[in-house]
Amino acid sequence: MKKKSIGIQKATYYNRLQKQGYIFILPTLLLFSLFLIYPMLDAFRLSLYEWNFAGSPLYIGLKNFIKLFTTKRFWSSYSVTLQFTFL
Repeated sequence: MKKKSIGIQKATYYNRLQKQGYIFILPTLLLFSLFLIYPMLDAFRLSLYEWNFAGSPLYIGLKNFIKLFTTKRFWSSYSVTLQFTFL
């Protein structure tokens, strides 16, 4: 049986370390997904409906976003936010 070369030994060692790194990161990624990504996606899904909490939700698609982006109040607020951010 031939002895493994040093290059192969290093490669398998680094592969094992890389797998361990992913295992250590996994709980953080799961919590990140649970508490940040899922609520963001759910909020976007809910924004596609018109719902007054008394009746059943009505799917209206992107009409809420169209309504938002065509109001002067939104653009005024957005402008003030940008000014505070960059000044």
